[in-house]
Amino acid sequence: MKLITKSIDKEIRTKILVPAEQKDFETASKNTIEIQEKIYDNIPSNKKSSYGIVHTIRILSRCIAKHLTDKEENLLNIGTGIYSQSKNDIGRGVALGILSEYGKEDFANTSPFFISAAASKNWKLREFTQMFFRKLITANPEKAKELLLETTKTNNPRLRRFVSESLRPLQENKWINKNPEYSLSILKNMYQEADEYPRNSVSKNLSDLSKQNPELILEETKKLVKMNDTNAYLIAYGACRNLVKDYPHKVMNILGVDEYKYKNRKYLRSNFTSNKQQQ
Repeated sequence: MKLITKSIDKEIRTKILVPAEQKDFETASKNTIEIQEKIYDNIPSNKKSSYGIVHTIRILSRCIAKHLTDKEENLLNIGTGIYSQSKNDIGRGVALGILSEYGKEDFANTSPFFISAAASKNWKLREFTQMFFRKLITANPEKAKELLLETTKTNNPRLRRFVSESLRPLQENKWINKNPEYSLSILKNMYQEADEYPRNSVSKNLSDLSKQNPELILEETKKLVKMNDTNAYLIAYGACRNLVKDYPHKVMNILGVDEYKYKNRKYLRSNFTSNKQQQ
C-alpha cells in the first residue's frame, strides 16, 4: 500500500523541508496537516478503519527523516524546531517521529522531548509519544530502562501511564514478548498503582504479554493477588482478560472468584468441565 506518491513527496520537500531548513518551523508544522490529510486520502476506503492518523504520521515522519539521512544533524534541529514551534497535534506528532529516528543514536538529547509530550493534557499527542518512544527503547534498552524506572516515581499519572504504554509489546517493540523480564522489571514498580488511568494500562500490558507468555503472567497474577492490595488485585483481574479464555479455572482460582467478567463477556466456573479445570 503505497501512500506517498511522487507529488506528495515533492510537497514534503517543498512545504516542510524547505521552510524547516530555513528555520521557518511554524510554516513547516502548519503544512504537515495538509500533507497528512493527502496521505490519509490515499488509504483505500476499506482499510481506513485500520490505518488512521497514527499510521499516516508514522509514514510522513519516516519520509522526512529519510530525506535527511545524509544530514543527520538536521534530524535533531528540524525535529526540535517543529516540535517547539508547532501549534497543532499533527506537527508535534511528526516532530516526535523525526526525533525518534535521531534518538536511536542520541537518546540523551531526544528523550526530554518525549517526557514533555507524555505529560501533555492532549490525548492524541500522548498516543503519538508512546508509539515513537518504543523505537527509542528498542535502540537504547538500558538507557530507556533507567529513564522509565525513574518515571514510575513521578506524581503525574499521565507520565506513569506513558511508562506502561511504551512497554506494551506492540508493533515497534515486539521483541519484548521474547524478553518479558525487561518490561516486568519496570512494571512491578507500578503493581500498586492507585490511579485508574495508569493502572488500567499496566493490566493491559500484562494481558498483552500473556498471549505469548501465559504461564509467566499467571505467576505474576499470583504475586499481585498475594500483595493483598486492592489496586494490585485490580491489575491482576484485568491482566487475565485473555488468560481466562484458555485457563478459566486457573484464573478463577488465583482471583478467588467463581465468575470472571470483562466488558460484555462472562465466564462461569460451572460452565467448564472438570477436564478444563486442569488447564
